[in-house]
Amino acid sequence: MTNIQPMPEIGTELRSVCFDSVDGTVLRVGEPSRVLKYARRTRESYAGTYIPVIAAIGEAIHVVTGPFSDEEFGRIREVSGAILNSHALSDPRFMVTRSPEGTC
Repeated sequence: MTNIQPMPEIGTELRSVCFDSVDGTVLRVGEPSRVLKYARRTRESYAGTYIPVIAAIGEAIHVVTGPFSDEEFGRIREVSGAILNSHALSDPRFMVTRSPEGTC
């Protein structure tokens, strides 16, 4: 007999979270187009340096977009590193943007 876990509860509003994928620091939250624009500008500013260690920091900036429940969204905003344990990173109802071009 297979033990099937129910999908986590989601909300009705589409939201985005920009975060550092190394330590889970949340950099910006909110409406998807604004958060994606912020992430792109931030990645570009890091990539524009000639110091490889600093340029690599931009590669760690990710954005996850989807229908976060109010509870999950609040927890992510308030608890440092909570995004790294969020179901949103593996849930097919959410999109994780990793590259500077904004594609998965």
